[in-house]
Amino acid sequence: MSLANNTESSESSELVPEVSPHIMPQRHSLVDQTVQIMRQMMSEGQWAGSLPGEEALRAHFGISRVTLRKALAQLGAQGWIASPGRGRKHLVLGSAGAAAPLRPAEGTVKWISPHPETELVWSTRIGYDEVRKSLLAAGQRLEWVHASALWNARPEARLERMVEEVGVLGWVLFRASAQMQRWFQERRLPCIVVGPCHEGVVLPSVQVDVEALGYHLGSEAARLGHRHLAFVVADPKIASAMATCSGLTKSNPRRLSVIADDRTVPGLRQALREAMADRDAPTLIMVAEASAALPVLGILRELDLRVPEDVSFVVRDHEPFLERSVPSICRYSYDWMRVGRSISRVLREVIEGGAGKAIQRKLLPHFMAGETLGRARSE
Repeated sequence: MSLANNTESSESSELVPEVSPHIMPQRHSLVDQTVQIMRQMMSEGQWAGSLPGEEALRAHFGISRVTLRKALAQLGAQGWIASPGRGRKHLVLGSAGAAAPLRPAEGTVKWISPHPETELVWSTRIGYDEVRKSLLAAGQRLEWVHASALWNARPEARLERMVEEVGVLGWVLFRASAQMQRWFQERRLPCIVVGPCHEGVVLPSVQVDVEALGYHLGSEAARLGHRHLAFVVADPKIASAMATCSGLTKSNPRRLSVIADDRTVPGLRQALREAMADRDAPTLIMVAEASAALPVLGILRELDLRVPEDVSFVVRDHEPFLERSVPSICRYSYDWMRVGRSISRVLREVIEGGAGKAIQRKLLPHFMAGETLGRARSE
């Protein structure tokens, strides 16, 4: 059973009960206005057993097919309606004069990512599987959507086509750009951000508090005499990278350098060589992703730099292979099963309550001391 299936223009002659003008949908928050009115009409028993066809509803309310389908998807997620199959009418689940009971809606949640699922690191895989199992228990599905084209300068047209699909209960935005987050916010679609929101965006989110992490590391660095810090990250523009830099900056270092990792060894080698050749070279380097830890340590060794005597080294995102590193690497760890469970809970609230809530959960990381963090070298 899927939500909001097509019933086309052959049903356009069906009569829709009259609604007084003062409750007709307004142009702001059009989807939510339509949902509210349709819920009222179903509660009052104006539709017996099933809704009119989509074309009749669209013409009556004066809204687009996309807006109507978003409203129908919300009503399905909230347990007001269901559809027995393609080409048949949406069934009204509530009785006249009473609110329809909430029950899990069948459908799919789509997890949008710039990377293919085969490239998932262990930590993200744990969280993803927790969400998948939670949805499966409710008769719903989680689908990974590798859509790197959405990270281009203008993703709006592709997003419009993507959200027209019927039966999607909500969206999970993973490493989403500022344009993507703002697009989902403006259209009030049911979604959740994994990680921080960009500036000016207020969407439901679950994140490890990397800003607090950055501030903690910056404070530890200051205590150990480090004044020039470097942050190695693949994409400095994603929200988690900017939040980490914000936390580091709040600890008031003399200088913070961001080193872009192009995910190739030659590119990373060149970037690090340039940074460490500076007369005011950084004395502490943090890498964002565990996958960059061994390449960075190897390149520092090529440059005859000792860790931590010449430069201290910290990893922001822990992965299990780091547990057997020699020397032991200073890093931050997270309970990714807990992260996954938090995503599941917030996602459930978003699906059942619509796009109106902006529930935000922040989980604190755990600092794991290691042999790669020491006092700054003498000037």
